Amino acid sequence: YALAYPERRFSFVNDGRLVFQSTGSGTLLDVLIMIYGKENAQQMVSLGGGRGDASAGLDTLALDVDFHG
Repeated sequence: YALAYPERRFSFVNDGRLVFQSTGSGTLLDVLIMIYGKENAQQMVSLGGGRGDASAGLDTLALDVDFHG
């Protein structure tokens, strides 16, 4: 939800520990930095225009997740 609503502040707490918190600044780049880190977020391409803003990143940002583990 933080990516969809960068103007709202989101907090995610797991077992009483803060795992993620967005700033609510309204800037998509701020949320991308919080999630992917500054270096990765700066490599993304803005796809603004139309019905809303979006960003796309390189395939090196994709995670290899094993759901069968």
